[in-house]
Amino acid sequence: MQIAIFVVLVIIALVLAPWLIGVAAALVAAYGVIIVVLGGIAILSGIAVVLWVVMTDREPAESPPLVGARTSCRYCQAEISSSLAFCDNCHHEQ
Repeated sequence: MQIAIFVVLVIIALVLAPWLIGVAAALVAAYGVIIVVLGGIAILSGIAVVLWVVMTDREPAESPPLVGARTSCRYCQAEISSSLAFCDNCHHEQ
């Protein structure tokens, strides 16, 4: 009786083994793809953060020299050209 059970189990293993190996290989491949995709996303996110920090951490460009009549801003008292509609310093309308 025990030999018959052993033979049945061996037959089942021989029938299912190729299929199980294929499933295991597919799972390993899927895991590898997931790791590669997540790694790529992490690398691209890191590059995006570095570029954003570099691009936004710049000092503002200096204003061109003022030409002509000058006046002071009504809001921040900065010296501006009288022909400007907005203050270069506080951006309020004059």
